[in-house]
Amino acid sequence: MGTAELAAMLSVFGFGICMLFFGSIKSSVQQRLSIDDAQVGYLGSTLLFASMPAVLVLGILLDKLGAGTIIIFGFAGTAICFLLIGWLRSYRALFAVFILLAATSSCLNSGGNTLLPALKPGNEAAASNLGNTFFGLGALLTPVIVNVFLRRQVGEGGKTAGFLSLPWTMTVLAAVIFLPVFVTAAATYPPVSTGFSFSTALGLLKGLPVWLGGVTLFCYIGLESSIAMWTTTLFTKGLGASEGKALNRLTVFFVCLMLGRLIASQLDRIGFDVTGNGPWLLVGLGVVAGAITVLLTLTKSLKMATVLMIILGFCYAPIFPTTVGVTFSRYSRDVYGTVFGLIFAIGLLSASVFPTLIGTISKRKTIQLGFAVLALASVVLAILAGIMGFAYAI
Repeated sequence: MGTAELAAMLSVFGFGICMLFFGSIKSSVQQRLSIDDAQVGYLGSTLLFASMPAVLVLGILLDKLGAGTIIIFGFAGTAICFLLIGWLRSYRALFAVFILLAATSSCLNSGGNTLLPALKPGNEAAASNLGNTFFGLGALLTPVIVNVFLRRQVGEGGKTAGFLSLPWTMTVLAAVIFLPVFVTAAATYPPVSTGFSFSTALGLLKGLPVWLGGVTLFCYIGLESSIAMWTTTLFTKGLGASEGKALNRLTVFFVCLMLGRLIASQLDRIGFDVTGNGPWLLVGLGVVAGAITVLLTLTKSLKMATVLMIILGFCYAPIFPTTVGVTFSRYSRDVYGTVFGLIFAIGLLSASVFPTLIGTISKRKTIQLGFAVLALASVVLAILAGIMGFAYAI
């Protein structure tokens, strides 16, 4: 494994930490700052929406400056943000830090997700799946770190978990996110093209692959964000499980997401071209995911729902990285940063649309009926992948 490849994997790992840390500490932040649920929600939304312009700008900077500079800044900047989030006591100041965190975490996201495919020309989708395996690892380890270190009251009996305050727990996370700086600073990265310009970036908007990739990610990011937000509600209110069991099911889903991406990254070893056959793989995964989601809306069995969530995790796993890899394969690696910024920004638009729609349906009807939105989105994703397959075969 080369140093640049390791830097890319660590970068995506760091982005996984960024995406899960706030959900793990938000109750402690709320208590420390004496803020209400709405204010907590604004912080999460700020991180999400500020990432949209960030990935667009960073995409262009990646193509002009190279991945190394962006990734190093991402690790160092995110570490500083984590320290500030832990130690600040002003909500307004914290709000500003979350805007900055959107930029620094996007450095890790864009840097890692563009560097790995660039290092594996001709095998972009497999490389993207391998990199996003480390995203899942970062996402899984973050709640574990917080549970071990953060001192807070848990359970009805008021049992104390952890042994550190919020500021020191965030200091631990800041140290974890800063350590890769030494690896990334020493890595040797691919040379940067000197011919990139802003007009080049604008020209990419005329290409069909960018729009097909972006709208496919619109479907997928909406799917994953909805699962992350509403799975515990489905299992508690819909199927009568305890909150602890519901959280365990969500954890299992993300484990399957990580394992599924690892498997997809190795399919080329048995002769399956993940990049060349990617659109048709996405068609199959979308159809199966749609059918599984329909069954999930109908079942009344906790065990059956658990099995369905496991299958759904494996179905979802390769969709994001394969879409990114297939889209990259249509362009020169000199513009990977801009291409990723465009398709990811389009995809992010659904991260609040789908969960909000499910919440609205759940309030008026049932949470199971709300999940029917995901079944429809899975089918639309399959149709888009089919269009992608036919268009690229011409």
